[in-house]
Parts: sequence; C-alpha cells; structure tokens
Amino acid sequence: MGDASDVDHTKVKDELKELTSLIDPSEIVLPTSSSYISNSQPWSIAKDKHPQLLVRPKSIQSLSEIVAHLAKTKLSYRVRCQGFGSVSADHVLISLHAFDDFEFNQDEQYVILGAGQAWKTYYERMDQTAPDWAIVAARTPSIGVGGSTLSGGFSWLSSQYGCVSDPSNLLDAHVVLADGSHFWAAAQDPDLLWSLRASGGGGFAIVTHFKFRARHFPQNGQLWGGPILIPRTKVAEVAKGVVSMVEKDARAEEEQPSTKGKTSMFLYVMRKELLAFIGATQDMLVIHGFDERGTEAGRKEFKWALEMDGAIDQTKGDMTLSDVSKLQGKLNTPHSTVSCTVGT
Repeated sequence: MGDASDVDHTKVKDELKELTSLIDPSEIVLPTSSSYISNSQPWSIAKDKHPQLLVRPKSIQSLSEIVAHLAKTKLSYRVRCQGFGSVSADHVLISLHAFDDFEFNQDEQYVILGAGQAWKTYYERMDQTAPDWAIVAARTPSIGVGGSTLSGGFSWLSSQYGCVSDPSNLLDAHVVLADGSHFWAAAQDPDLLWSLRASGGGGFAIVTHFKFRARHFPQNGQLWGGPILIPRTKVAEVAKGVVSMVEKDARAEEEQPSTKGKTSMFLYVMRKELLAFIGATQDMLVIHGFDERGTEAGRKEFKWALEMDGAIDQTKGDMTLSDVSKLQGKLNTPHSTVSCTVGT
C-alpha cells in the first residue's frame, strides 16, 4: 500500500492533486474540514499519522477506481472501517463509512452486512427485522464489523459456534483488489476467502461486505448476563471459581451434550477511576457472564461469583442479544485490561 519514505513532497502533492480530480467532491474530506478529526483519528494518538487526504467512497465502483489509481502511485494508503479505529496513513486514508448495508434472507438463512458499520447498527437492525434470528456477532457494540471480523471476532455465541470469521459463520466476503476488480470471493477466489478467515487482520484485499450465516434463535429475549464486579484483591478466589466452573461444566457436557456452549464469560480489570460512578475505591475484576438458558440457570452457574464478599451484581435477565451487548458497551472501554475469555 505504498511507503511514505519513497515519495518526495513534490511528487506527493502532484499525485494527491491528480487523485482528487478523479473523486467526487462529496467523497473528499480535507484536513481543514470540521469532520476530518472524527473520521480520521485513531483510538491512540501515537498511531495518528495525520493523513493528507481522507476519502469516503459512496459506492463499490468509486472505491474500485480509487484503489486502482492508488496502486499506480507511490502514495501510502490504509483502509478504515468503524469502531475504535486502529489505522492511519501518511497520505491517503480510505473510510468505508458509507458501506453500512444490511440484508436478512430468512429462506437462505444469511445476513449481509456492510463492512463500514459498527456492530451496534447490526443489533438495532436485527431487532427490528428478525428478533428471533441471530448471527455470531461481536460482543461489543462500539467496535466495527470490518476490523473485528478480519481479526477473528469473539461473540457470546462463540462457545457454541466458533469465532465470527469461522467458515461456519462467515460464508462469503465481497472484496476489491488492488487492480480495482471486485467480486464475491467464495465463488471466484476461495483461497482468498480462506485467507480472510484466517484472522490475519486484513491486507489481502479490501472487504466491502460480509455474508454471515443466520441461525434461528428463539431464546432471544430470555437471556441472562452482565457484569459482576469483584475487588481485585480477590483475584486468587476468582481464579479458583473460574476453574471450578469450567471443570463442573465439562462434566455436565459429557452427561448432557446439549448444554455445551450455553454459558460463557470473560474476565477483565477496570481501574477504580473508571468506576467512580458506582463508588469504587479500588480496582475491580469484572466477570462478564452470559447464559442463554435464562436467569435461573445463569444465577446458579455464577453463584460462586455473585456471593463473593464485595461483589457488585449488575447482571440482568430477560434480555435480547442486543440488550446484552449494550451492557458491554456501558462498562467496557479501551482502558480496560482484558485478562481472559472462558467459554463453557
């Protein structure tokens, strides 16, 4: 995608000018624009290269033409989807913000999502369109569909069905190559699709749309889950509790395989400063639990944590997957330290 060190300033200026002449003005965001920072700034200031040009193509055709032209230059460029934002570029940053399509096909059991939207948008649209169906979607609503899928992607349903990018979940991807050609990869280049699924984080092609397997999920609306906050000083007791729960569930699954993957959790640490709104005076371990069997089963499964000294119970019952994701959105921030993920 180009190396900034290979381009002199005069060459950069000329090539950027030529590029802008090929793009519709409504698709160009200059550094002087009021929307430049919100569309270009990554989550870390240290990663910000202050791109000289931000482009937001509105169609696949426009994106194809931009990429094909950039491939003939020595301008450096990167592609940005949605979410926290982890990429920047010296010269050109391509934003897929306009690619926010949503399509649900119940007969063929799939959902097509544009790569430029956050998972929050998917959850809202699925609630409205097909509340008793679901795909293996990322847990955190604020992260982007594109980046999280190309990085593997963890879901509350991963204990049963695997990561977001697994072959049983990610059925296809619409891609744009450096020469500007674009197609659905499953039929035309299955090896490329395999590469995209392999959690490499991208670099093989620009993905504009993903096709995911949809599954009937009638238990939506009956789910239990949420954060259980425990003082960090209890880390040894929490570790013992997690091990005990996993061992117990492994035995239960041997006796009754249908219980496999119904419960999952992940554990992280939050600084007390981020939890001032609940009166925290020390750092807290957050056990974020989930049980699709409902409140009674969930509270029984996590009884060891709920009854621990100093525990703060923020779990809820009778939720949809969208509701569960909103709980994660309220507590989890980029400042959290993720410790482990457990699926049982």
